[in-house]
Formats: sequence, structure tokens, C-alpha cells
Amino acid sequence: MYTSYVVDDESHAVDTLVGYIEKYSLFSLLGSSTNPMVALEAIKNLKPDITFMDVHMPELSGLDLADLVSDYTKVIFTTAHMNYAVDAFDKNLIDFLLKPISFQRFLKSAKKAEEQLKASKEIGPIDTSDELFYVNPGVRGKLLRFKFSDILYIEGLKNYIILHTSTSKHITYLTMSEAERALPASVFFRIHKSFIINLQYLKTVEGPHVTLTNGAMLALGGVYKEALNKHISSKILRSARSNVDFPFHVKTENNTAVVKKYNSISR
Repeated sequence: MYTSYVVDDESHAVDTLVGYIEKYSLFSLLGSSTNPMVALEAIKNLKPDITFMDVHMPELSGLDLADLVSDYTKVIFTTAHMNYAVDAFDKNLIDFLLKPISFQRFLKSAKKAEEQLKASKEIGPIDTSDELFYVNPGVRGKLLRFKFSDILYIEGLKNYIILHTSTSKHITYLTMSEAERALPASVFFRIHKSFIINLQYLKTVEGPHVTLTNGAMLALGGVYKEALNKHISSKILRSARSNVDFPFHVKTENNTAVVKKYNSISR
């Protein structure tokens, strides 16, 4: 059984979908809301497998809400406005339901969601004992072998990811969530909805960006910054003489120790 959530600013639209979900044995309802801001927090906490989400809503549109919850749920958009279809399909959604929604059309969408969710959950953690993994580069019958240390960072591209090494890029058919779930968290860290970095190549963290040892500067998403800072905090050299967390480095000039401010790691 897969969990679901409904958000739509029109209560009758919520009631319709809730009724359909209750009739479909493979979906269970975790909750619903007519307020997208309330739904945002609920989805982050409940992490439903699938969220039926209206596109046109006050305060926060479904398009923006989908971006904010992409790590917590898969989305089926619902709307009475066909002109939203192009923007909606750019959000890596499962389906797009045009109102009024019939039960037959709901069933078709539910079965599509079921297939994608099943395939997604079949991808589990890889064997990390020898630090090797393989990916299909999009060529039938071909596999590429990588060591964890080969990968500088991973970039999301809708239903694909790009593996960045020091010398090349390789595209494979996986989502960011699937890659994050499969690769060891001790090595790879999600810093943005579009980036996973290899921690051994992290050089600096400053404001809304991180820089890797190869010079690549990547965006640091606000929702991931706290987790990254928490990870870094356990490795910061701390002085027992003050509450300052290693803000200095020592450089020798003419046999004299000169203390210089070091601002690369932000709090």
C-alpha cells in the first residue's frame, strides 16, 4: 500500500480526490489541506509516497510547492487550466489530471503512480564493501564501472543524473532521490535539490555555495544547509580558550607566526 496526501484550495476538489483514494485499495490517505502552506509542513513531516496537488493556489502555487517537496513525495498535478501543462511537466511529476476528474481517469493515474513507486522502491543501497558501483550510460548492454572516489559530484537533470568526474561527465537514467538512497551517506551528501557532492572533495562552504577541490562552485540549498553545517560542526577544530570555532589559520612569514582570519567555513 502507498501513502497519499491531497492539497487543493477548493474543498470540493479535495473531497472528490479523498473519495477516490478511499475507493482505491492500494492507496491510503495520510491527510489533506486547502492551505498550501499547511500542506508544505505536513508533506515534509508525513512524507507521503504520492501527493495530489492543485496547480493554481493562493500564497504558494502548486508549481512552487512541488519544488519545495520534491525530496519528500512524488506529485500528480490537478488543475482546471490546461495552459499549466507545459510548466507542470517540467517538474518531474507522475501525471497531470485535468478537472473535472473522473474516477476512471483517477484510476489510470493511480496505476501509473503505483508502477513508478514500485520501481523506485526496488532501488536499494548498493554494496559498499569494495567501493565500486556500475551505471548504464544509456547504451543497451553497456555498463560503466566507478569507484566512489571517481565521483566529484552528481547533478540532477529531471529523470536523469550526471556523474561528474575530474575528467568527464556521464548521464544515467536515475533520479536524485534514487541516487541518494543507493549511495553511502558517509561519502555522498545532498546539498541541493540538484546536487550531491562527494564529501572528500569539499573544500569550502561559504554562504549559499560550496566549492570543491577542482574549483567547481555549487549552490547550497537552504533546506540542506543546516544538515551540512551539522555534519561539518563535528569536525571543526575548536579552541578551549574561547567559543570561536576555528576561524583562523597560521601562516609563517619571516620566522614569525602570523594569525590570519579564515572565513571559508560559514556557520
